Amino acid sequence: MRTVNQVSYYHTTKYPLDQQKAENNTTPSPNTEKKDEKLTIEKMSKRSQLAKNLLNPPTLSERAQEWQTKGISLLKKIPTALYRVVAWMGKYTLIFIQNPAIAKEWWAKAKEKTKHELKHYWAGTKLFAADVKTAGRMTRKVFQGNTLSRRERNQV
Repeated sequence: MRTVNQVSYYHTTKYPLDQQKAENNTTPSPNTEKKDEKLTIEKMSKRSQLAKNLLNPPTLSERAQEWQTKGISLLKKIPTALYRVVAWMGKYTLIFIQNPAIAKEWWAKAKEKTKHELKHYWAGTKLFAADVKTAGRMTRKVFQGNTLSRRERNQV
């Protein structure tokens, strides 16, 4: 039969997280309270900044400055993105040259996906055209002074 010390040793070695929880289950220290206080202050300051922006929106020159900095940061990312694209193209061009069967297979998949997407867009365009046609008909009916039927009102 195990003694109390053996059981606690077994428990702490098998379940070390339980031991840590038991040790950490003390009253919060002043440092954690300060951290929590800082987090709430940061949250409040972000909210107040949002409220200030809603009440006093930034001027056009401030927005232009912001857009300029964002544009510059995007321009700085172009060379690395271009390098990645060129590296990708070079890698797959080499693979396609070495094994043309892969290129044929890729081309067949790309062709099928393109056909599928074009069919999807064509169906969506036809549905959109039908909706515009129906909306125009109902708008004309309302402008002429007629009332819409129950079905037309539900459709709107």
